Amino acid sequence: MQKYRKRSVLICLIILFIVLGAAIITPVVILTRRHFQDQQRNGGGGGGGGGRGGERGGLNGGLNNGGNVPPGGQSGGIPSGGIPPGGIPSGGVPPGGVIGPPTAGPGAGQGSYVHNEERANAVREAFQFAWQGYRTHAFPHDELKPGTNTPGDSRNGWGATAVDAFDLAVIMRLPDVVADMLNFIPTIDFSRTPTQVNVFETNIRYIGGMLAGYDLLKGPFSTVPHDVGKREKVLQQAVRLADLLCSAFQTPSGLPDNILNFNGGRPTVNGSATASIATIGSLVLEWARLSHLTNDPKYARLTQTAQQFLLKPSPGGEPFPGLIGQYLRLTDGVIVDPKGGWGPESDSFYEYLIKMFIYKPSDFANYRDRWTTAADSSMQYLASRPASRPQSTLMAHFDGTHIIPIGYHLDCFAGGNFLLGGAVLKQQNYIDFGLALTQSCRDSYAGTVTGIGPEAFAWYPQTCASQPGVLKAELKANLTFTPKSKAAAGIQATVDCSQPPPGQDDYFQRTGLWIKAGSYDLRPEVLESYYYAYRITKNPMYQEWAWEAFQAINTNARVAAGFNILGNVDQRGGANNQANNQESFFFAETLNALLGAQSPPPEDPEEQEKWYHNIFPDNTRFRQNPTSRFLNHFPFLLEIAYWNLTYWPYQLSRALSAVLIRNNDSIYSTSRTHALSILSLERHIHLALEQPLQSLLLRKCPTLMELLALIYYSHITITITFIVYTYTHLPRASFQKIRRAMALCNILAFAILSVYRVMPPRLLPRSQGFIDVLHPSHGSDKSVWTDNKFQLTIAAMPSEHFGMASLISYSLARYSPHVWLRVLAPLWAVVMLFTIVATANHYLLDAVVGACVTVLAFYGNEIMLVFRPVEEWVFWVARTEKPRSNDEDPPEVKAWGAFARESWR
Repeated sequence: MQKYRKRSVLICLIILFIVLGAAIITPVVILTRRHFQDQQRNGGGGGGGGGRGGERGGLNGGLNNGGNVPPGGQSGGIPSGGIPPGGIPSGGVPPGGVIGPPTAGPGAGQGSYVHNEERANAVREAFQFAWQGYRTHAFPHDELKPGTNTPGDSRNGWGATAVDAFDLAVIMRLPDVVADMLNFIPTIDFSRTPTQVNVFETNIRYIGGMLAGYDLLKGPFSTVPHDVGKREKVLQQAVRLADLLCSAFQTPSGLPDNILNFNGGRPTVNGSATASIATIGSLVLEWARLSHLTNDPKYARLTQTAQQFLLKPSPGGEPFPGLIGQYLRLTDGVIVDPKGGWGPESDSFYEYLIKMFIYKPSDFANYRDRWTTAADSSMQYLASRPASRPQSTLMAHFDGTHIIPIGYHLDCFAGGNFLLGGAVLKQQNYIDFGLALTQSCRDSYAGTVTGIGPEAFAWYPQTCASQPGVLKAELKANLTFTPKSKAAAGIQATVDCSQPPPGQDDYFQRTGLWIKAGSYDLRPEVLESYYYAYRITKNPMYQEWAWEAFQAINTNARVAAGFNILGNVDQRGGANNQANNQESFFFAETLNALLGAQSPPPEDPEEQEKWYHNIFPDNTRFRQNPTSRFLNHFPFLLEIAYWNLTYWPYQLSRALSAVLIRNNDSIYSTSRTHALSILSLERHIHLALEQPLQSLLLRKCPTLMELLALIYYSHITITITFIVYTYTHLPRASFQKIRRAMALCNILAFAILSVYRVMPPRLLPRSQGFIDVLHPSHGSDKSVWTDNKFQLTIAAMPSEHFGMASLISYSLARYSPHVWLRVLAPLWAVVMLFTIVATANHYLLDAVVGACVTVLAFYGNEIMLVFRPVEEWVFWVARTEKPRSNDEDPPEVKAWGAFARESWR
């Protein structure tokens, strides 16, 4: 007995050594893999984010954490100098072509990233100063009115600033502020509000804010001190609010009504006649992320179903390819307003298209295609040059096929969006156009006495002078654009081809523009484009522009307890030139972009590009090959191949092992000794239930034993059925995680059984009291392995039957969309445990080790991603592009990097 106890201790030490070894190796490999993912997908958290407000957690989170460029996507092979020497021809709008940047070419010179800690700290100080003013005078209301130091509730009265600023507080690593927010957010009662609920604003401020902060704390900023339990409650709150907002989709068409009446927690639609494309198109990212985090597909399904009306617009609603009117009728989804552009009521729809593709390329390639169509049309039809400043490039609005030369501060996000799209898609023409737009928006800032750009501006286009008989007549008809957004209320965009109004000659001469609305609402759009331009070109000029803008805001908008909006950016006057509001997006977006521009530099994108292509072949060239097209039509065939690669190498390795040790009696003797040691340990801890259970069943219920034998042999059938079910019903990320875990289970199990061979109870001598009920010949130590030379029988430790059953049960209980299956799923692991013990195939300790292997495989599944280069090279040899629907998605821990939020006001 003493000898057996010593061997039992040895068993425990060996198992502990294996588990600890795996636990040490796995994080190292995962970190290596994450580095690779950063190269491949730019997962460092840069902007793959959500939209207008989305240059947030996703914008600079990863960059402050050593992330990559461009935000949210692959490095695009961008020359470090930006635009090639000479740029793009500057003579007007070439037919079907692109208007280039100023001849000086922003980004034309060689540059490098510069981290200025003093400037970054100045931005942090501005955040803390404004937060303290809000915390003192307005919390837990929505915002501070800094002119009077009183609270405001324009966002349902749920504390919008505290939620909207959540992610930036995390990025700035301010634990006290993060703690304030984590203490507050779980206490919000989203079912109660004295006002109507704006679905658009509620989504981007609250759901976006909660998900961004949650993902950051659970991912790259997990080291920021915080209460994990309260962090999880933040996700629960996002779910509660989204469930309430689901009522917005209860319209005849399934399009969301932007106004809800909450009625004491029972929301109903307001009965609006129309909804803007910004409202409809700005829900998809946050809700796709919510479905990913909760494994509830309803959020993604609702928003993506509505999005189809925008991806496939009604006839007549698309004046130019990819560009659609800004309002849809809620009864049938027909576009009823011919006006549009990249500004109010439309902007975030276009912005989300490319960012949805970045978030999950395998599922949203059609969003990318729609974005490129809109981008190409915008460069061809909407690009415009002021007649007095032909080196500038602006993007006009449209009313049907009429071009309206007016711009808004909101439009200025487009420069950054083109830059992002060009970098991700490796299209230099988009990058060039984005830089040109950014330059022109900067001109609107540089030309005012405050150094801050106006809310709306207009220009006298070259075409007014060159085509007086065509466009000039249309413009003189005083076409008007009356925005319905709260942000642009009161702006009467009457445009003609006359000279600027009196009093604006100086501004017109400096910029080629005149001011239509001179206010500044602490907006981020221009700053976001500076950020993208700086990160993509490495030209420090854009960093300087961001710093100049920060200084201008800090000088002109800062008051006693926060930052106030300006009444007129082209005049000074202190308090006399200030209104009385500090929107929550000033924290979440404006300061976010300003901080990102001064953050530590990411790795060199060109070096990343070289590294990436040294690891991966470019298989896109094979997209039209017959095998590629065939697999795209039948992607499940690839899953069958993956399953075979998972199962048969494991079985063949076992068979080879069986053949190699077939005549080695000493190995079988050792396996018997190990088995007796396990039995001894179980008896010592009072867990030796195998023999009593089997004897009881054979005496009392032999028929049940026959059923258990069938259950034991159903292992493979159940596993295949499980794979088919999860492939069919689960989100791609969840399915791929499970698939990798299954493969890793097999690898770890084979490693353990090769190092520590254990004879199953049914093969032990009769003196131990076990019966082999699975095979016809009983009673011999060699009853099975002498019948089949390929059967590796001394492989009881660990129990793969129980390990795989545990994985199936846990996965279904956690991920299945069918409630009844989630309830019943745990029973399969219980039944399999009963089966392997009653049939004397495994010891209880085998099941314990099998479960440990499963846990390690499930949470360490990313280790399998190191085989991605091998997989891609196999496809290269086969001259085949891997089906997009089967592209590996980034692991959940990295998915935050493509997520950020939308904001449009």
